[in-house]
Amino acid sequence: MNKWVKGLIVSLASVSFFGVASTVPVHAASKAVALPKSYRGSWYLYGGAEAVSKKKAPVFSYARVKLAPKKVTYSICTSTAPTLKKPTWQVSFVAPLIYTKKVAKKTHKVSYRMVLRMTSGTPAITLSKTKVKVKILGKKVQALQVKISGTKFYAFRQPLPSHSVGDLLE
Repeated sequence: MNKWVKGLIVSLASVSFFGVASTVPVHAASKAVALPKSYRGSWYLYGGAEAVSKKKAPVFSYARVKLAPKKVTYSICTSTAPTLKKPTWQVSFVAPLIYTKKVAKKTHKVSYRMVLRMTSGTPAITLSKTKVKVKILGKKVQALQVKISGTKFYAFRQPLPSHSVGDLLE
């Protein structure tokens, strides 16, 4: 497995499992909300490209995050095509979740926080929707803004080689 795939696995698994270590109040389960249908389904995070050697084509990686009402499925795929076609599956994991809703006081913008059921911790991952300009398409498209420990990156409904999260891993 190349370094991008390992980096994605290690960083997201560590944030998901160990990054939420402080305690949640006992009534946190009562604050749980259902994730809206517009957020559910598959979202894709572009991991970037890595040149394995001078003679071989670069390897492009991306993650598929499937949001369901009570769980998240995270899968890593790689491809030798820059368009991310014909992916090769690498690894997957599933984690049970509780979602909580947050509304900003000034802007009234709604976001959802993900809390893992297996840990008792404060949410480290925040989800919100936004429009983002994609260089490849030359227009703005709907994206899921994912904020992990203060760092923002974007997920799209289809695999797009845009807005790489690879720079977060270095």
